[in-house]
Amino acid sequence: METPPFDNKHSHTLESIFQNPVPSDLKWHDIIGLVEAIGTVKFKNNGQLTFTVNGVPRIFHRALDKDCADPPQTLALRHFLESVGIGQNSALASQNTSRLLVVISQHEARIFHSDEKGSVPQRLHPPHPEARESTAFYATIAPLLVGAKEILLLGSGTGHSSAMGHFMDYLETHHKETATHLVGALTVDLEALTEGQLLKEAREFYRNREPLSTRDHQGVEVG
Repeated sequence: METPPFDNKHSHTLESIFQNPVPSDLKWHDIIGLVEAIGTVKFKNNGQLTFTVNGVPRIFHRALDKDCADPPQTLALRHFLESVGIGQNSALASQNTSRLLVVISQHEARIFHSDEKGSVPQRLHPPHPEARESTAFYATIAPLLVGAKEILLLGSGTGHSSAMGHFMDYLETHHKETATHLVGALTVDLEALTEGQLLKEAREFYRNREPLSTRDHQGVEVG
């Protein structure tokens, strides 16, 4: 089944889940719509709902005579989303989630929510030096990309030295839905380019991007 599109209404629902104090008027219909946009929902006749996000299932119980979730249920949902890496700083929390630019090396990842001039990135670093060569670093990046319609990667190095290549493999294995939104992976000299030049590379990619039929089997344009 095709994943429903993520829209502004879903962004508003996500923002409501993280409000303080916890809201008491968050409708189950909106919660279910949000989860269906980022994962799956299974229903049972007794009101039991199984939400699965990023491969992690969690059971919630909806009272059949209530349209809105109680604050404790909303708080439990908040904790569940946080446990799978979705919070206020994820791409879902932004109203503009159509495109993300991810500039990645072994030492740092920069996530740009826009390729416009002057865009300021969110920066992430490995939690410890050993994490540079493990999936721990990638595990902190991937959840922040959930909800983006198009993801462009920029990185340097090739083969075993390419953090970009390793990250693509990680997404294909652990975040298959997010991986389907990868539209390109460009090899550039990260040390030589300023952030303004990186953003220019992204704009030129989208101006000159080739039709889907000319890309590789995963639909990712490489260069």
